[in-house]
Amino acid sequence: MDFHNFTEELESAQNRLETLQKSVVVINNQPPEVIATVVSELSVALEELHVAAEEMHQQNQELAIAREQVEVERSRYWELFEQAPDGYLVTDTRGKIQEANRAAAGLLNADPRFMRGKPLTVFVAQSHRQIFRRQLHALQENPAVRDWEVWLQPHNKQGFLSSISISAMLDSQRELTGFRWSIRDLTDRQKLEDFRIQLETQTKVSQFKSRIICTLSHEFRTPLNLIYLSCQMLERYYEGIARDKTTPLFDKIRLGIRNMTSLLEDALLFDKGERQQLEFKPAQLDLNEFCAHVIREQLFLHSRSDRAIDFVPCNECQSVCLDAKLLKHIVENLLCNALKYTPSERFIYFTLNCNKNNVMLTVKDEGRGIPEDDLPHVFEPFHRAANVGGIGGSGLGLAIVQKCVEAHGGTIEVESHLNEGSTFTVTLSIARF
Repeated sequence: MDFHNFTEELESAQNRLETLQKSVVVINNQPPEVIATVVSELSVALEELHVAAEEMHQQNQELAIAREQVEVERSRYWELFEQAPDGYLVTDTRGKIQEANRAAAGLLNADPRFMRGKPLTVFVAQSHRQIFRRQLHALQENPAVRDWEVWLQPHNKQGFLSSISISAMLDSQRELTGFRWSIRDLTDRQKLEDFRIQLETQTKVSQFKSRIICTLSHEFRTPLNLIYLSCQMLERYYEGIARDKTTPLFDKIRLGIRNMTSLLEDALLFDKGERQQLEFKPAQLDLNEFCAHVIREQLFLHSRSDRAIDFVPCNECQSVCLDAKLLKHIVENLLCNALKYTPSERFIYFTLNCNKNNVMLTVKDEGRGIPEDDLPHVFEPFHRAANVGGIGGSGLGLAIVQKCVEAHGGTIEVESHLNEGSTFTVTLSIARF
C-alpha cells in the first residue's frame, strides 16, 4: 500500500471512530464500561496508526532523496565511463560484452549497440584467440586483477597490440558477477620501441664509424710524417740529379702529403660535428679583414693569381663576435668549391652583410652549377654531384660547412642552375656575452 492509500484508510478509520463515539449513547445491549474500553483501544490503535504513518512518510522522503542521489551518482559514473580516454568494457563472467564506452567502440571500430551481447573474443586476433580463451577461463577460477597484452582485431580495421587490465565485479555476497576491462592501444609504444632500437643501431654505427675514422687518421699520420721527413732529407742531401729535375718530384710528394693530411683533418672535423663535439669559442674579429685574408690564401693555394674574387665588404662587419676557427672552415670550403668549378673567364662574388643580430655571407659563382637531382644531397657527406668530372674532392666540404653553421646556430641555403652557377647564403647569429 502506498502512502496516499494508507492516508485515505487512516482518515476513513477516524471517521468510523467518530461515528462509533456518537452511537455509544444509543447502544443498550452492551455495558457502558465495555464500550468505553473498546473505544479507548480504538483510540490507541488510531494513534499508533498516526505514528506509523509519520514514520512511513519520513522513510519515503529519505528513500526519494537516496534514489535521487543514486541517480546523480549513476549519471556521473556513466559520464566518466563514456568520456574516459581509454577504452572500457563491462562483460559477464563468460566474457560477453554488456557495456562499452565511446573510446572502446572507437578502438574496436564498432557501434556500442552492436557490441552488446557479443563475446569479447570476436575482437581478438585469430592467432591469439586460443590463448585468450585459456586466460579467460583462468580468470573465472581466480578473478584477481590481471594485466595482459593482447592483439585485438577491430571490425574492418588493422589489428593492434593492446594492454588490457581486468578487475572483477562482485555482488553484496562477494559472488563474481562480471569483469571490467580497461583497453589501451600500444601502437605508439611499439613505434617508440622501434624508434629506440633504430636509434641504438644508428648510435652503434656512428660510434663504429668514429672509431674507424680515428684509427685510420692515426695510422695514416705516421707514414705521412715519415714520407714528409724523408722528402725533406732527400731534397736536402740528394746529389747527382740536377735540381731542376728533382724539384717537381718533391713538389708532387709535398702536394700529395698535403692533400691526404687535409682529407684526414676533414674526416675528423666532420666526425666531431656528427657527434656534436665541435668546440664553439666566439671572439671579436674584423670580419672584413678576416674574409679578405681567407680569399688571398685560397687564391694562392689554388694557384689562381690570374683571377680575382669580387669581394664586397660591409662597414657594419668590422667587429662581430664569431668563432674564427669554424668560420674559416665555412669560408674556405665555399670559396674552394667556387674556384674549382668556375672557369677563369667567369666571375665569383663574395658579399658580406651584417646587423646587430646576424651576419650574412653570400658566395655566388658562374660555374657548372649543381644538377637538380643532386641539390637535396649537397650537404650529405661524401656526396659529389654527377657533373664534377675529373675535378678532385672528397665530398666532405659542404657537409663540414653545414656542421660549422649549425654550431653558430645559423642556416645555409643553396640555389643553383646547371651551367649557370650556384649561390650559397650563410646566416650566422652573432654571439652575445
